[in-house]
Amino acid sequence: MEEVLAEADAVVATGMTLGNGSFDRLLERCRERDLPLVLYAQSGSAVARAFLGSGVTAVSAEPFPFSQFSAEPTHLYRYREGTRE
Repeated sequence: MEEVLAEADAVVATGMTLGNGSFDRLLERCRERDLPLVLYAQSGSAVARAFLGSGVTAVSAEPFPFSQFSAEPTHLYRYREGTRE
């Protein structure tokens, strides 16, 4: 992860980083390098949104059933600093 973050122009990460112990370091490195950080989060989207404007640039979230579990249409919510689409 450190090697990739050293070279990245932007970061897109899953919400799994919130639970696997890598989010804090990921957020720290993105802040240090002023990198855009976008999270694709499902169950972690409420937590991820709390970091908007504090290192997280945007969050993409969808309610259950998630698109990877079904071919049915789904809602996708996008959050950016100061907005919700």
